[in-house]
Amino acid sequence: MVTTDSNGVVFYEDSDQFTPVHTMLNLQGSALSEIVTDLNNQSKMSVAATTVPITDTTNFGLFGGAGKPLQIIRFGNIVQFAGELQGKTENHVKWLSRRTFATIPNGFRPTNLLGTPNLSWVMQGSGNNRWYLEITPGGTASASRFGPGDDTGDNTWLPFTCTYITTDPWPGG
Repeated sequence: MVTTDSNGVVFYEDSDQFTPVHTMLNLQGSALSEIVTDLNNQSKMSVAATTVPITDTTNFGLFGGAGKPLQIIRFGNIVQFAGELQGKTENHVKWLSRRTFATIPNGFRPTNLLGTPNLSWVMQGSGNNRWYLEITPGGTASASRFGPGDDTGDNTWLPFTCTYITTDPWPGG
């Protein structure tokens, strides 16, 4: 918690509002009020989380069959998307093809600040199973192979985690 007193800006532990943790220099007027309001709002940032279903169940499943669902979490404007896919068919991710495996819901979709068409990451599974994760600003999440001639085999483990910025309206808001 952040408050002001005759000493200036005072920081307290959330569980102990009687013993100051730190006191900043004494500021006066509206600047002090704005700083205190901003700091208190930051400490109350909301978190939203949900699971994301696999849309291409012909080629992809959750690793281990009924494994942990694909997860997405948002804290402020930062989003993390993670999961473990498993290929269900031979060559489910070919080096020249892109297969959509999920659609990111509204409220969690990326904002591309780099000016490229999509956001992308290189992921590493077991052995030589490198793959390319791509997410469009519209929320399409797809997988393709990273190296020429590299196709994934049946039951390939495709773990991923990626972090990005969103400017989507708050989920459910």
